[in-house]
Amino acid sequence: MAHSPLAFLLDVTRPADHRIRVRLEFDLADLPSRSEAVELFLPVWTPGSYLVREYARHLERFEVRDEGGVAIAWTKVSKSRFRLAPVGSVARLRISYEVYAHELTVRTADVTDRHAYWNGACVFIWPVGGEQLGADIEVSLPPDWRFCSQLPHEVAGATVRMSAPCLDAVVDAPCLAGSFDVESFDVFGIPHHFVLDGLQGISPPDTLVPDTSRIVEEAVAIFGDDVPYGEYHFLSLFSDSGRGGLEHFDSSTLLAPRTTFHPRRDYEDFMGLVAHELFHVWNGRRMRPADLWEFDYEGENYTTLLWVVEGMTAYYDDHICLRAGVIDSKRYLEILGDAISPMQRTPGRLIHPLSAASFDCWIKLYRPDENSRNSTQSYYAHGSLAAMCFDLTIRTMTDGKRCLDDAIGELFRRCSAERRGYDDAEVVQCLSAAAGGDLTGLKRSLVDGPFEPSFEEILEPLGLRLVPKGAGSPRLGIHFVPSSLRIASVQSGGPGHAGGLAPGDEVLALNGLRVERSSWSSVLHNTFVPGRALRVLLSRRGCIRECAVTPSRALSGVRIEPIPGADPSKVRLRRAWLWED
Repeated sequence: MAHSPLAFLLDVTRPADHRIRVRLEFDLADLPSRSEAVELFLPVWTPGSYLVREYARHLERFEVRDEGGVAIAWTKVSKSRFRLAPVGSVARLRISYEVYAHELTVRTADVTDRHAYWNGACVFIWPVGGEQLGADIEVSLPPDWRFCSQLPHEVAGATVRMSAPCLDAVVDAPCLAGSFDVESFDVFGIPHHFVLDGLQGISPPDTLVPDTSRIVEEAVAIFGDDVPYGEYHFLSLFSDSGRGGLEHFDSSTLLAPRTTFHPRRDYEDFMGLVAHELFHVWNGRRMRPADLWEFDYEGENYTTLLWVVEGMTAYYDDHICLRAGVIDSKRYLEILGDAISPMQRTPGRLIHPLSAASFDCWIKLYRPDENSRNSTQSYYAHGSLAAMCFDLTIRTMTDGKRCLDDAIGELFRRCSAERRGYDDAEVVQCLSAAAGGDLTGLKRSLVDGPFEPSFEEILEPLGLRLVPKGAGSPRLGIHFVPSSLRIASVQSGGPGHAGGLAPGDEVLALNGLRVERSSWSSVLHNTFVPGRALRVLLSRRGCIRECAVTPSRALSGVRIEPIPGADPSKVRLRRAWLWED
């Protein structure tokens, strides 16, 4: 069997050290362009998670030797790039280093006495300019540990051998080793595997496999009944807390509390995560913006189209769960209402468009601060609502003959056939083609300007309306740091902002009554008089201050409900959208 130019050895046989010991060897003759200045780099981010993560901060004991074991000097020329001293007549290099691995997320590395999980971006150093070089990877494991990865591999005792054609493939293939359980099932004759790690004796519900099978079926149907992978793994990491997911070509990593299966709504949330990451097999991996078609692993990769990649996927995750019968139409409308309510309380959506929020994700979405609600919006949550608007508009314009499925399916077919990314104009082309009319104006209003959809106009053709749930509690338009009365954020234009409250203030009393976190709500309710200011005593940077704040009465949210006596043609459209056959 032919050997790849790069040879990696990963050692996790001492998991108590929380480290992955790595050795890389390669012949200098195999580098695409031989020069005296050999450089190596470690990626700084993981595709699908748009933040520079500074993985190099976890590298230790980096050293370089030649084929005879003689040390070769090196210097760092950037935070994650290493330049070797002139190597002269050296034929082969051996690089060794350690990766500190004690961060349980879907994008990092975590090694404990029970498992080893890693994402390739934070582990594999690569020759600069050699991103297309193939790699053979050998992994040494503790005895009796199992191993899973989408990369082709063979397991012999405590040794795993696998290969990858290039850096992209290594970064795209997370690996999990340990004493996990596996539930395997076929969909359309294709093997799928739920890899369950960290449940600590908790059993998944009997519905997990059949629900996931239907989710796969519904996702495949959207893109034309052709399964683009030969095998799929759901690498599921369970712990005491945390939730998230990361997509890959033929697998995904899911992180959730090990109690996620009960109550029912927690289980529904988990299945929504399953649907979300699976949907990325098409939208996000095989079909993605031209700006992200080729990854620059050493810096930010900018695009204005994450409202398509993530927003449309966020819309479809719940809708696929509806189609698969995981949730019913009543619950689905409740989920949408619960998404609209916080959107209406996000001032940032009016000043930072979805396209800009996508472009600025590197400095905003993944780095929230006290002013985030006022300065930006989520291309996930609000992108999902934009996708709903596109879907219902297309259904209305075509009298139910087409929907968003047709637009995103066509975009996928174009991109996959030509193996290329798409741009903003092509997205609008596919949306307009599905609608049978120009949706350029709708796209501009939803994506390129203030996000203020006219939900009433969007919903009415389906015999639906948006209804306030009723007057809620008095509000100051502030959010507290958890388990304290220290203000974390103040909503622009809200009562607290008008009254002079600021992030960092610690509230001490209302109208002369001492408040604690446990008594805050009760005291606020009892001192609230509509239209009358409250005296808010607070500590600001060590000084006692008093502000006059006039609370408003917040709406307790909105809900979507059928319009009584709606025209049968509207009811037909509604039932088709809600899969009420």
